[in-house]
Amino acid sequence: MTDDREALQASWSQTREHLDAARAHLTRLPDIDLSATLEFLVHNELGLAFDCLVDLGEDLDLPLSFWQHLDRAARAMRLYSDALHRPHLTAADFCRRHLAAASEQESSDPAHLPGQSTSEAAGASRSRDSVLRCD
Repeated sequence: MTDDREALQASWSQTREHLDAARAHLTRLPDIDLSATLEFLVHNELGLAFDCLVDLGEDLDLPLSFWQHLDRAARAMRLYSDALHRPHLTAADFCRRHLAAASEQESSDPAHLPGQSTSEAAGASRSRDSVLRCD
């Protein structure tokens, strides 16, 4: 195996660890369908798995560590380098926004319970029978 191939494998492994750590935050929540994310991870489609996790986490008030793991995965995949050259928002852009908001919220609200979803506070925004999934 060449050095380049070993470096690539190591990068994939590190990225997968960050995506798995972020996914772990969602496995504890009810009504979250992670099947598409898992399918992408099985096939080493790390960018698509990243997109799904950002999409699923978008409407939830997840802890800073969720967004930090996604940020590290995005950096490892070099998703931010292209973000400034695209005319539309990408999952990496949403990750940056949520990372900043979660950092600000965590530093300003020590009583905030990590992992508490905004849907708990705003239950009317989503019916109890609905399931969040990445499509």
